[in-house]
Amino acid sequence: RLALVLRATMLLRESLADALFLVAPALLKLADALGGQGYTPCGEEQPAKGAAWQARVVRCLRVSCAGSALSRRKDVGARITRDICRLLERSGCADTSLRLQSERAQDAEHLRDACYSTLRSCRAQLGASAFKPFAPVADKALSVGPEGPSSRSYKRWSRRIVDGDWSNGSDSDDDTASHDIHFISGRRSRAPSLENPASPPQSVFRSNPANLQRAWDVSQRVTADDWNDWLRR
Repeated sequence: RLALVLRATMLLRESLADALFLVAPALLKLADALGGQGYTPCGEEQPAKGAAWQARVVRCLRVSCAGSALSRRKDVGARITRDICRLLERSGCADTSLRLQSERAQDAEHLRDACYSTLRSCRAQLGASAFKPFAPVADKALSVGPEGPSSRSYKRWSRRIVDGDWSNGSDSDDDTASHDIHFISGRRSRAPSLENPASPPQSVFRSNPANLQRAWDVSQRVTADDWNDWLRR
């Protein structure tokens, strides 16, 4: 159920653009909560918690804020940057007891990849001046943990700082949006490599506002049977 909610949020990102100041804080709080006990979906053996699910939520957040969504709400971009850095510093990435190549260590690196992609998008949209106060914090957060300085995400971040190029590249929003939607909709908690260009083709989702308004209309729902019928639709 949580995966379906995240996927729906990503697919409806254009419709939710004006409500980003509500959506982004909610996703950030969810990602932070999943580091502990988290939310356990009914009917699943494994609870939705840990770095693997945190990475899913962060990917959802990045896609929801893709394009130029943050250029109109730089306060939201600043909050996302700050909270993503805090999330990394409290995550499994900073755990020195994790064994290299263990399942938890791999989950932590997937989270680092997702956070890097989100921070890169925030930097590109906020611009050098607005992002400058967060640059040292982001650098420290991405290099956290024993594997941090040698991680793929930190190397890519450092390369962009040196080159000064924050434009769309091999890890751009446009290239990875459909990839993230495909990943979140699956039931596995393993994230494929961000650098793997071979991702299955995705159909373009086009929403119909009239159909959505008709589907969400609850003005005629009064009894329990009415609501059950509405939920079945």
